Amino acid sequence: MTITGEWTGSLDWQSLLPPLMVGIALGLFYFVGLWWTVQRLASAENPALFSLISLFVRNGIALLGFYLVTADRWERLVACLIGFVLARMALVQFLKPERDNTSSPKTQKNADPRSHTKIHESESA
Repeated sequence: MTITGEWTGSLDWQSLLPPLMVGIALGLFYFVGLWWTVQRLASAENPALFSLISLFVRNGIALLGFYLVTADRWERLVACLIGFVLARMALVQFLKPERDNTSSPKTQKNADPRSHTKIHESESA
């Protein structure tokens, strides 16, 4: 696009790399901040106020970052949003808790059904 708003038909993909990186940084800040907030809610004196302040700070910084990065270009906004979502996806994988397979529903389904009846038989005896 030119200054007058006319589409020139070309898009410089290299100019979208910085907004993508800023989006990743904003996403890391936002979602690590959310994780940190949730980890400290149980020990906070006023959990509602703590979470509300965290929400306003995280949203304010993220929105300000999006605003500054876009520079009135929707392509830059899309690149920034893609980076934000990529950061979330990476953090979900990285911060995923280890699963204990002994208590999963699949393990319980595959258990010997006769063991359940033996428990009930021994209770009635």
